[in-house]
Formats: sequence, structure tokens, C-alpha cells
Amino acid sequence: MKSRLEKFAVKAATASVDEELEKEAKVLKGLEKEKTEMTENIEDAKKDIEDYKKKIAEAEQLIKDNESGVVKKEEEIKTQTTKLSEIEAKKKAIK
Repeated sequence: MKSRLEKFAVKAATASVDEELEKEAKVLKGLEKEKTEMTENIEDAKKDIEDYKKKIAEAEQLIKDNESGVVKKEEEIKTQTTKLSEIEAKKKAIK
């Protein structure tokens, strides 16, 4: 049979180990939480990158559309300027 002293020593050692286990379990829980947050941050960043890629593609398309629109407007302006010149020439011819 174990003596009282041995039983006390076992209880004390068990309590000490339990305390250490609890402390280390808290550390592990904190590490897991940090890992989860980091993983979420990675996913958010990947989503942001995809969103920016879409915005860049939209902006590039807008630039192409506007560039071709500018060329078309330049042609329309040239045509309109020619028409105005012709009308001014008719006016001068009347005088």
C-alpha cells in the first residue's frame, strides 16, 4: 500500500502536470486561432487580387472602347468641319 506521503506526492505531481497541460492547451488554442486568421487573410487577399484583376480588365476594355471612340469622333469632327467650310464657301459665293 502507498503511504500518505506517496499519495500526496502523486496528487501534487498530477496537479502540476494538469496545470502545465492546461497552460499548453491555451497556447495551442491561441496558435490555432492565429493560423485560422492568417488563412482567412490569405483567402481575402486572393479574393482582392481577383477583384482587382476584373477591375483592371474592365478599365483596359474602357480604354480600348474610348480610344476607338476618339478615332471615330475625330473622323466625325473632320467631316463636320468640311461641311462647315462648304457652307461658308456657299455663303461667300452668294455675296
